[in-house]
Amino acid sequence: MPWAVFAGLPMLLAITLLLSEQSVTALIAQAYLNEFVQNGRHSLGISCH
Repeated sequence: MPWAVFAGLPMLLAITLLLSEQSVTALIAQAYLNEFVQNGRHSLGISCH
C-alpha cells in the first residue's frame, strides 16, 4: 500500500502541472510555458483548442 502513495503523489503533481498553466508559471519561463502545457495536454488526449 505505501508504494501506491509514493507512486500516486508524483503522478498527481505531474497531472496538475500539465493541466493548469497557473501552477507552472513559476517553474518554466514564459516562452516555453505554452508549448509545455499544450504538449502535455495532447499526450494525455485532452483537447486544448
